[in-house]
Amino acid sequence: MSIGDICDRDVVVAEREMTIFDAALLMKQADVATLIVTQENDGVLEAVGILGRDDIISKVVAAALDPRQVTLAHIMNPFIGRVNETASVFEAMQLMHDQDLRQVVVIDSSETVAGILTSHKLFQQMAAEFIDFSTLVEQRGPLQDVKGSNAEH
Repeated sequence: MSIGDICDRDVVVAEREMTIFDAALLMKQADVATLIVTQENDGVLEAVGILGRDDIISKVVAAALDPRQVTLAHIMNPFIGRVNETASVFEAMQLMHDQDLRQVVVIDSSETVAGILTSHKLFQQMAAEFIDFSTLVEQRGPLQDVKGSNAEH
């Protein structure tokens, strides 16, 4: 299974000059917790950052800043982990672990944003696969060792 199979393809993007107030309204309207921040370079929208609900709370609300004056460029996380949609779940987990990321942008072969993958989504997928595996083992009965005797002594 590849990341392209499990990522969220309903990506919401916002220009880096958008105010936090407008970004919060967009997030509420789209019912998302994360925005991909973009900037136009030679007519192409490029992902330049990521903004989550927690960023708004900790960097604007808790700091008593005016959300109508602060832009995404001021508080976005400029480093965006990127993973190709053909990457394996393990590769994405490794990247997220190594770079301490809670979400990564999923890109296609032309480097275009194709989706977003969150640690929550990865956890849900892993839990579902574990449950499927457990059910399969349960249905098959006791495991046999190499000599054919019951592995549970």
